[in-house]
Amino acid sequence: MIIDNPPYTGEETKAKVLGALMATNKPFCMLLPMTILHSALLREVVGTAKVQAIIPRRVMVRKASIESGKGGSKNRGEEATAVPFKYLVWLCYRMNLKKDLYFL
Repeated sequence: MIIDNPPYTGEETKAKVLGALMATNKPFCMLLPMTILHSALLREVVGTAKVQAIIPRRVMVRKASIESGKGGSKNRGEEATAVPFKYLVWLCYRMNLKKDLYFL
């Protein structure tokens, strides 16, 4: 099984990642924005027959500020700040969980 929190934002990248996961024929669990659950992308690339969801109450993500100069590299020595994201879901495919929907 594959469990990950891939760093992508655009629909095209999401489609590529989900398509590649489907091609592996392995169960997977990906942390994605909640909107994936009602997107055409999910129905077209993954299908919904074997999809389950785990909805966390809160997910903390570490972010560092980015310089506005060349390359957009992270500031050296600057601490990453924890930022709460409320609208994320663990999208599970072929994980065979006991229930289709979990709230944690």
